[in-house]
Amino acid sequence: MFPAISHVLCVIISDLAWLAGMFCFKLDSSVGLSIHTDTAMSKNKSRQTRKNQSNNQRTVMIAVAIVVIIAAVGGAFAILNNAAGSQAAGTQIISPANYQDEFVVADAAHVLIDVRTPEEFASGHIPGAINIPVEELAGRLDEVPNDTAIVVYCRSGNRSTQAANILAQADYGAVSNLGGIITWANAGLPVVR
Repeated sequence: MFPAISHVLCVIISDLAWLAGMFCFKLDSSVGLSIHTDTAMSKNKSRQTRKNQSNNQRTVMIAVAIVVIIAAVGGAFAILNNAAGSQAAGTQIISPANYQDEFVVADAAHVLIDVRTPEEFASGHIPGAINIPVEELAGRLDEVPNDTAIVVYCRSGNRSTQAANILAQADYGAVSNLGGIITWANAGLPVVR
């Protein structure tokens, strides 16, 4: 869903930039004509021409500012979209309560992977988790069984989204993104230190 929105925003921004460029060209052309004919005009017309030029320049600046603002908003959206990543097909987001019900209480077979750094893992992790940092995950897939459910988490949910996408691209079937240990701890669930 998000990549489609990013594409639409990029198309809109490029169209707006093109329109702003055409608008500026038209204003520059009319300003150029008024400058060449300025010597033949009376003083009143000359003042009016300068006033029009000033208004035209102000209008151009406003148009450029609007395009820049739209581009900044679209760019920020695209950056946030790429940084956080969108959840890949075949993966699901699971809340701490649902994880407890579906895997812990039900005693369902699964592998819980903490994708934070070893230092973060050592400072506190969810009971039963193994640590494979997201930066190393693609090179350590042989440590992750492909025949059982996989649940990933990190600190806030960004790296776990990346990890879930890596696993989905490697054809892991049942991948759940638990999000972040912050949400887990805020729910009063146990953390091993």
